[in-house]
Amino acid sequence: MPSYARRMDEMPNIVLQGGSPDFVPDHLRVRYTANVDSTFKLFMGHRYEHFRPTQEKISVAGRELRVFRWDHRTYVAE
Repeated sequence: MPSYARRMDEMPNIVLQGGSPDFVPDHLRVRYTANVDSTFKLFMGHRYEHFRPTQEKISVAGRELRVFRWDHRTYVAE
């Protein structure tokens, strides 16, 4: 089972685009989300990277994935 899927029903269904590669490494950009119509927040240590859904779809490794584009970042309060 791929490392990004916790269960077989959680196979990747989105791809995160935009922002800088320094913000989100390539290996973290193919993801699963239960709700493809809501913003996806990716926790990156001390911050969240926010991605908004688009109507675009692309094929990645033979799977059709919905494109989410980077929108903004928020930081975790200390």
